[in-house]
Amino acid sequence: MIGSHEIEALRERYKKERPIYQNFAEHIKELLSKKTRQQKLICSIEARAKEIDSFVKKALLKSYTYDQIKDKAGVRLVVTYEEDLSAIEEIIKSFFNVIEHDRKLDNLNSNELDYIGIHFEVSLNYSSIEPILEQYNDMICEIQLHTQAQNLWSTVSHKLLYKPSEPPPIEIQRNIYHLSALTGIFDNVVKNVRKDIFAGSLEARILSILEKNYYRFRASQSFNRELSIENIRGLQTLLTKEEQLNFEEILNEFIIKNEEKLAEKFEDYSEDDRLGLLFSQPESLFILERLEKDKFALRDTWQNILPLKMLQDLAGAWGNPYRD
Repeated sequence: MIGSHEIEALRERYKKERPIYQNFAEHIKELLSKKTRQQKLICSIEARAKEIDSFVKKALLKSYTYDQIKDKAGVRLVVTYEEDLSAIEEIIKSFFNVIEHDRKLDNLNSNELDYIGIHFEVSLNYSSIEPILEQYNDMICEIQLHTQAQNLWSTVSHKLLYKPSEPPPIEIQRNIYHLSALTGIFDNVVKNVRKDIFAGSLEARILSILEKNYYRFRASQSFNRELSIENIRGLQTLLTKEEQLNFEEILNEFIIKNEEKLAEKFEDYSEDDRLGLLFSQPESLFILERLEKDKFALRDTWQNILPLKMLQDLAGAWGNPYRD
């Protein structure tokens, strides 16, 4: 058992170094945010340094030395859709030195209430880090990757943690299995429902395409979906049948051509009292693309969507004003 003097030394060392681990976790979060947004992957990311009391309790429970506690810095990524997990896994594997990679769902023990997700221990990749990050070269960060359903399970299972020395009764095993299986069922049903919605709703498919690209320019994930659907329902009448089928390619071409300008405009106008309403919605990309494509057809359609003054202000901010 670890002695009281050793515990006090661990506490004092970690108390001194904890701000460094918090900064390290924040840098990992920033790197992952940048990479996921570049690849149009929507996720929420949290960073934290382990609390001092949690650190001490883990050292006591496991008789760990300071360096054996690997989760002093931690980052959690939560995605809405299960199909995004593998893409984020690849980002992590390509961008960091992976020390440990554990797919908890693949190793689930039906006797245990344990969290389901993907677990990494990583350090910075020397070839990809910026000079400012060199101070963190030898540090380890724990990265957890979950769907929202898995994240809920993680929270609940942590409070019901049950790791017995002997297998529990078969009825308890069944209940544990049923609970953990629900997360997989939920994610699978969401995937199928989403596929069906996109197949039957053009505006839902367009919004999904716009949303992924929107987060390349806006870190905030807060917008009014009902307003987006209403605006897209009006704007989609501007698309030919061929453009409806190829909307993602059309939008990608527009973004590649105007990426620097788009980043500048979203930075300048997202919080503007007058223009922020549109720049804080993903359909702003659709509007700007149509403004370049045929601004007069857009204006004719716009009169059935929102006040014309809003379009005129947006066109002026974009640098393609209406002059008649």
